[in-house]
Amino acid sequence: MVCHQSRCTCAKGLIPFSSMVDQSHAFSTSLLTRNTNIDCSIPIGAQCDDFSSDDHECTPNSRCVNGVCTCNYGFRAEVDGTCGVDHGYSCAMYKCAESQLACRNLRCTCKYPNHQYYDEERKQCISKSRGPCKGFRCTENAICRPSGTKGHDTCECESDYAENVDGKCVKTFGAICVKDKECDPIARLSCVNGQCSCPDGLQKYEYKSRKCVALVGSRCRINLNHEVTGEIFNSLLVDDVPSFCVQGAACDMKIPVLDGTCECMYGYEVAENRTCVPTSV
Repeated sequence: MVCHQSRCTCAKGLIPFSSMVDQSHAFSTSLLTRNTNIDCSIPIGAQCDDFSSDDHECTPNSRCVNGVCTCNYGFRAEVDGTCGVDHGYSCAMYKCAESQLACRNLRCTCKYPNHQYYDEERKQCISKSRGPCKGFRCTENAICRPSGTKGHDTCECESDYAENVDGKCVKTFGAICVKDKECDPIARLSCVNGQCSCPDGLQKYEYKSRKCVALVGSRCRINLNHEVTGEIFNSLLVDDVPSFCVQGAACDMKIPVLDGTCECMYGYEVAENRTCVPTSV
């Protein structure tokens, strides 16, 4: 340490750390004013000497590898040059890497588990659609959208993409595609002629409800375990046969073991485009 303006401080290029066994407290220059068990160390990423007998060593939970201070296994580098416990490891003795992680049930996990997932390849917590993006990367095909509230910017799926059940973004109706798996599974879209579309030409996509519905006269299927009145509320699809008909139509299953047929309900009549319109007076 050196004396600067009547205060003990680490020499240039070194950082303070607590020599106490418990490293769970944040590392900062304020340690020098409140704790006497302080020493100085070489930060992560800085040059070191593998064989040096110098008093200055790499920061705790790290070692000198090929002349550079590197975090030990199970730890990751922090912006302040220290090492924090990595995702999935115990935080009973040492603090988690606070830039992205939090100690929960004695394990380091993503700060926002309902809005993030951990990417093993990138070694990062990735924010899902509607997750926080300040200091975090958004999931693929999503952008960080200002919310108007300070510090509450959120990830939002890009144009031609929609949020999937896992919080990731998938291609929606009309988007260019190559394979079915690229398209929205909630709407049960398929890649037809290079575009995400309803799997059958006798189905129509409804943007508001985000689903494919069957046109009048086409096949449909309903769950007979549920009462059906007016609109068909069962959203399950089997073999791409929809359980929803166009607005004003219902699935008429005359023989239970066979697929039904979408027919206009009372008060509606078939239009030229095979949808249902209110009956003319």
